[in-house]
Amino acid sequence: MEVTVPESGSGVPTEFGLQKAYPNPFNPKTTITFHLPKDEHTTLTVYNIKGQQVATLVDGPKAAGVYHIDWEPQMLASGVYLIRIQAGRFISIKKCILMK
Repeated sequence: MEVTVPESGSGVPTEFGLQKAYPNPFNPKTTITFHLPKDEHTTLTVYNIKGQQVATLVDGPKAAGVYHIDWEPQMLASGVYLIRIQAGRFISIKKCILMK
């Protein structure tokens, strides 16, 4: 389930960023935080270790700000997953571990 919330009172970030998922390892859910210094079309996708896309958490225009996405993968097996963000030219990938 996607929950996107701009962080209030923190101002606009000065650079793009993708934070490590927290908690990590996780069960049953983790929170993914990313920063956008300007409005951008943003995609946030999750891949399994084989490189297969297993979830799209964000796909669309986002305003500048800090976002927190709760990811609760109920139908996925334990394992290593890669979280990938692309916002304009910015691309970053972080690893997370699901332990059931």
